[in-house]
Amino acid sequence: MTLYGLNPSFCTWTSRLPLFADAIRRGRAFELFDPSGLPLSTAPALGPDGWPVEAPPGLSNGVRAFGDMGGRMATINIQGSDDVKIRTTPSSATITWQGGGVHRAPLVRAHAGDAVHGFSTASIAALARFKPTVLRTLDWSRANEGPSWARPRVLPTDPLQGTDRGMAIELQRDAANLLKAALWWNAPPRYSLTTDAYEARLSQLLAPLRDARQAPILELGNELWNDAFPVHDWLAADAAGWQVAAAREIATLTRVADRVLGPQGSAWYLFVGGQLAVPSHLEKVLGALRVLRVTPNAAGPALYVTPLKVDKDFWDGSQYIPTQGELSTSCDARLFEIAGAGGVLQQHAAICGAHGIAKFACYEAGQSLMAGPRPWRAAALAAQREAWMGDLYRRIRATAEAAGVDLLNWYSACTNQEPTDPRVDVFGLLEGTDYSLLPKAVAAIG
Repeated sequence: MTLYGLNPSFCTWTSRLPLFADAIRRGRAFELFDPSGLPLSTAPALGPDGWPVEAPPGLSNGVRAFGDMGGRMATINIQGSDDVKIRTTPSSATITWQGGGVHRAPLVRAHAGDAVHGFSTASIAALARFKPTVLRTLDWSRANEGPSWARPRVLPTDPLQGTDRGMAIELQRDAANLLKAALWWNAPPRYSLTTDAYEARLSQLLAPLRDARQAPILELGNELWNDAFPVHDWLAADAAGWQVAAAREIATLTRVADRVLGPQGSAWYLFVGGQLAVPSHLEKVLGALRVLRVTPNAAGPALYVTPLKVDKDFWDGSQYIPTQGELSTSCDARLFEIAGAGGVLQQHAAICGAHGIAKFACYEAGQSLMAGPRPWRAAALAAQREAWMGDLYRRIRATAEAAGVDLLNWYSACTNQEPTDPRVDVFGLLEGTDYSLLPKAVAAIG
């Protein structure tokens, strides 16, 4: 039987899902604002508690709390400081105040004050609709970016949890606990730290997971094969090859987790990911791990469905804009390639079986209509609301179940379905807490 998990989307001021009851926590950075409420290029001085000190005369401390709400800006209720000012548009909100320190800062409720353990009740309910078995918090931890090892780890008491440094692991754990899901946590890679220093920092990060209600799943970084992420270049600099270097780093994670959490396979579980289109990557990493006597509990690729490469090349070269029927047909053909006898999904399953991996898992899954600035982008965005997209997600479910996938994580929970920035593609199943469910979300819920 296939179980389903969820990758929640990024949490910061431009995110669609409020997540935190106190909207300030979504902020990416504190800023100084001029008397008209416009942000300045100068950041305020911060006190030892992480909050801005008293603002200079005529200026205010503040934070951008919302920036992309699609015309459905949430109700904001204020508690605390009397000098708080809220400036809103149908899609955005900024919060400013003059006082300094945590005791003078406002408490801002994003959803009429209803909260559960510091989270927006409506946001937790939106995630709970998917009944996730696991919560893979890749985007909350910002594991695709190099960690700020020179700074202390992010704590749950830090006022801002939407910065580029990511969210405190305690809060990731608490959200998973609320959802009655296991936390799937992406450990930051070592990079420039010595192994001893890395083990000490990793021990600090893992310690809060002792209070997880279910044994967590640990993964080193994300997509170690992907040359778009800095971790790949770091591993590839090793003369032994990136797969061997990755195995050594995974073995370090295993050693520390055993020491901090308890034995692998009961107190925690190890996942290793592969690249769907290149099954040999996973084969080589698992082979190198076998030499080190490390056996992951789960392994597998992402299961993304794109249009056929030949179709995308034609659309890109000719400036042709496909119809929704043509998009649907092309995605179905690609899924048939993936899932067919001897296809890459079956190859990954065989690799896992040959290496004694107990669970075949897909760390991410869904559609991937990445058109960038090309003309067919308009068709790709329109597809997100189409009925055929729901049919595609049902076929992804059926494909995973037929292939013996034990766990599949949808990517991702909630994003804008019509981003204007051509660098941003659509992956979210939801577009907010108060929108009707899109066909793809209905299919993913099952």
